[in-house]
Amino acid sequence: MRERQGRSESAPTYVLFHRCSYNIITMYYIYILRCQGDKLYTGITTDVQRRFSEHSAQSGKGAKFTRSHKAEKIEAVWSAADRSLASKLEYRIKALTRAQKLELIADNSNFPRFFGDEAADIYKREYSDS
Repeated sequence: MRERQGRSESAPTYVLFHRCSYNIITMYYIYILRCQGDKLYTGITTDVQRRFSEHSAQSGKGAKFTRSHKAEKIEAVWSAADRSLASKLEYRIKALTRAQKLELIADNSNFPRFFGDEAADIYKREYSDS
């Protein structure tokens, strides 16, 4: 056998890579903010506190609505397993009347009435200021 750089040609060098895949679960949150002028704003995010800070600051990272109606406090937060589910609930909350949104904020037992029993099993109320 011929030696090459201290190794014989018949003994190949193997580099082993251990592939490790982590399933990082990112929760999405649907939130309702109370803004200046007693207005309500609904949105989704992966980090509620960061997003609230963006809406509250004059950094320009908040939504167009919260640039003209400064966010004052977080009223309610629900969690969803993925972005698709969060977007669906955001859409349905935005379709509610103001009075219905206030009912939902005040009492989460209204959730199935507005969105159905199945939705009540999918989304979990995380926070309520009321």
